[in-house]
Amino acid sequence: ISEIIELSNGWNWQYSYDKSTWINFDPTLQSKRKISFSINQLTNYQNKNFIHFRAGYLTQFTNLVTYDIVPTTPKLVSSPNSINPNCSYDKGSVDFVFEGQLKPTEYIQMTLYRNVNENMGTTNIYNNQYTWSELPAGNYNYKYQIFTTTGGNFIEGNFTITSPGTFSYKITQKEDVLCNGGSTGTISITATGGTPPYFYLLDPTDPNEFKNKILFKDPGGPSCTIKNLNAGNHIIKVIDSNNCKE
Repeated sequence: ISEIIELSNGWNWQYSYDKSTWINFDPTLQSKRKISFSINQLTNYQNKNFIHFRAGYLTQFTNLVTYDIVPTTPKLVSSPNSINPNCSYDKGSVDFVFEGQLKPTEYIQMTLYRNVNENMGTTNIYNNQYTWSELPAGNYNYKYQIFTTTGGNFIEGNFTITSPGTFSYKITQKEDVLCNGGSTGTISITATGGTPPYFYLLDPTDPNEFKNKILFKDPGGPSCTIKNLNAGNHIIKVIDSNNCKE
C-alpha cells in the first residue's frame, strides 16, 4: 500500500473499490497525462482486496486497470530480543514485536534458519508479538512477510542465541579415611565451564536440593576440597550460579 503506482495515458482520473462507486483523485492529480501516488494516500482503502482505476476526459472514462491491495509487511519495533539459556544443555528463545496490529484477515508467515542453512521451520503469526522457543545455540536468520489474499513484501534479519560453555567437573585428588570409623577422608574437585561461582552438594537427599548448596571454599574459583568424609560411597553434585548441575 505504500509502493508508488504510476498511471499514464489519461487526463482525468478516478478510482473505485467495487466498479460502481467512483471517486475522483485529488485535484493536484487531475489534468495530467501521467500521475504517481500510493494507495495509502487514497481514502477508505483499509480492508479492501482490490482497487480499480480509470482514466478519461471530463466525463468520458475508459482505460480501466485493476490492482490487488497488498498490505505492507510490518517492520520490527526493535531488533529481536534473544534470550540465552542458563545452562549448556538448555535451549534459548527469541521475542519478536511487530509495528502496529494485524487485522483479522492478516497473518505473518516467518521462516527461521540456524547457521545459514538449517531450516528451523515456518510458523504463522496472528498478532504483533511472537516468541520462538526451544532454540539451540547458534546464529540465526529470519525471513517473514504479511499475507491476506496475497503476500506482501519480505523482511529479513538475524540474531544469535549464545550458550554458556559446557559445564563439567573432575576429581583431582582423593584421600581415604586413616582409621576405621574415622572421618578424615577428603576429595578435591575442579569445575570448568558454566557460569561461576560454583557450589557443591554432598550426598543430597532433599528434593529441593538447591537450597543446601555450598559455595566452593575459594569463592569464584574453580577448585574446592571437601573434608571430614567418612568411609563409604558418596554422591557429589556440582552446581554453577545458574543452578546448572553436573
